[in-house]
Amino acid sequence: MTLTQKTMICEIGRLTRLKNRDVQMMLETLIEVWTEELVEVSGRIELEGVFVVETRERDPKIHTALKAHFPANE
Repeated sequence: MTLTQKTMICEIGRLTRLKNRDVQMMLETLIEVWTEELVEVSGRIELEGVFVVETRERDPKIHTALKAHFPANE
């Protein structure tokens, strides 16, 4: 099963009783904030006990690599 953006919006709306358009706005804002963080070299997003996503410099040509860590799967 794939959890799509549309499915997430509907499920979060159902569980929280928020309107789907409000959930969609929140999710789009979250994606925007995370994207702004990850475009930075050494950008890092951490949800404690859930996952860590970070970017870091790979070589002098300023390439970045995306690394994800999911402690819940360990």
